[in-house]
Amino acid sequence: MLQPGQVLKETYCVEKLLGSGGMAEVYLVVHTRLPRPYALKLLHIESAVRHDFAERLRREAEILAKLRNPHVVDAFDWDYTPDGQPYFVMEYLEGETLSSFLQRTGPLTIPVALNICAQIGEGLQAAHDAGVVHRDLKPANIFLDKNGGKPNFVKILDFGIAKVMRSDNSPIMTNAALMGTPGYMAPEQALSRTDQIDPRTDQFALAAIFHEMLTGKPAFYSPGDNVYTILTRIIQDNAEPLPQPQINKAVQRALSKSPADRFPSLREFLASLGSTTLT
Repeated sequence: MLQPGQVLKETYCVEKLLGSGGMAEVYLVVHTRLPRPYALKLLHIESAVRHDFAERLRREAEILAKLRNPHVVDAFDWDYTPDGQPYFVMEYLEGETLSSFLQRTGPLTIPVALNICAQIGEGLQAAHDAGVVHRDLKPANIFLDKNGGKPNFVKILDFGIAKVMRSDNSPIMTNAALMGTPGYMAPEQALSRTDQIDPRTDQFALAAIFHEMLTGKPAFYSPGDNVYTILTRIIQDNAEPLPQPQINKAVQRALSKSPADRFPSLREFLASLGSTTLT
């Protein structure tokens, strides 16, 4: 754990711990030569597997720096602590995650949900245009930035398990391990069919998030469900129908079990919802 006042690389002075979970901690740091705050994401991993996770963190920082979209959190730097733990530095955001927001508010009105969905879609489309699939889209990875210039300004977080596609559409990452969050995985992820993972995988997750915004509850799981139950529902069950015919038709298509049955792109999905700044 980093301590307040500790300085990394003579550049980032630690102010306080913002949050922790799993293998990572996030700190508020201030640049020592410029009066600007940043968020520093630090991984805590054993030396035996450090290289693989450090490579993943480096890739995440490079992906974020490459995208440069207002709805994707920006990255500025990456390096190692003196004891060899990898970290990267990104913009500091104030607000709350969509997960926290939904727990506090319950179901959202259609205009609010459409607005948030459109912003997520814009950030994701920028990633897809750059050949990047997020693969772990969920409410906890959507941040509502109170300093974004308008209510519920979206920033997409955590591209740590993103799949980067070559120009010939062959994946750079071919690891068959189950990667993602079960409640928002597309069926091809749940079945570890990594060769089928493409932008339509993120479309499935966005549709599940939009469904949750309107209903106030996850589409494919309930608190306390085990992973096997959730994955079985993802693979076999359909989401509860929504009362709005046009919206339900678009969401159910985006939640199709086969990627081929979903919309060709996020642009078409959002246009069908009536929620887009992309068309």
